[in-house]
Amino acid sequence: MVASTDFSPEPKFLELMLDPAEGPYYVVPSAYNEAEEGWFTVSVVSAPPMEGVASALDADIVRAMRARCRTVTTFKSKTSGGAYAKNGASVKDKKFKVGKTWMENPQFRVYLNWDHEKDVPLDIASLADDQIVTEATLTVVVATPIVDAALGVHLMRNKQCQHYDESAQLLPQRHHTMIDRTPMYVKTPEIYTNFVLNLKENVEEKGGALEPFPFFVLPSLYEKAEGKVYVTFYSDKNIGIEMIDPEVAKAEEEA
Repeated sequence: MVASTDFSPEPKFLELMLDPAEGPYYVVPSAYNEAEEGWFTVSVVSAPPMEGVASALDADIVRAMRARCRTVTTFKSKTSGGAYAKNGASVKDKKFKVGKTWMENPQFRVYLNWDHEKDVPLDIASLADDQIVTEATLTVVVATPIVDAALGVHLMRNKQCQHYDESAQLLPQRHHTMIDRTPMYVKTPEIYTNFVLNLKENVEEKGGALEPFPFFVLPSLYEKAEGKVYVTFYSDKNIGIEMIDPEVAKAEEEA
């Protein structure tokens, strides 16, 4: 954390000297009470560099996050969802097993290259090299009013599979790879994390992903519970984000 304000009804401001070489930086406004909703305005103003202070990034020191998506969904019940794993074993351990119902948590499909007019993923094979988004930073904010909730977030990508559609939803353990995650489950009403999505992630591995494959973001609770969950995404690129309808995904899997 670079800086913060206290919580009070008055408008807040911060005046900072930031080094672009240590960025990117993120401004995260928040309310004192859990799951509080309402409009707010954030203004970010950057002064020109002081004389004698070198900076090659004058125009880029403040960069708006282009993609913003906020959804409200649910952790379905006390018998589904739950933690990615509780056995403490490494994912590289042969005995490692993903939680039996972990994949029943809300799933979000993320494409680096997205046609926002047609609302479909772009065919990167038809794009020029300079038109292809190869990497993006994705900030994920997850909040829930569930009492004593311990939250976590995982970033996943499917491997190649002959039996299932690799883009429909996250596939079972033997067909997916964990790209990144929050370090541990944290008992808090809100958690946020930053992921770097790279088009070639897991592509070089034998039987790994293909470049058109999407990423999947799964928020989850350490202990199964029922209640609302608010998920907000921000990115520095104009990516595409879809919330997966579990019934549609199940139908596609069984087709």
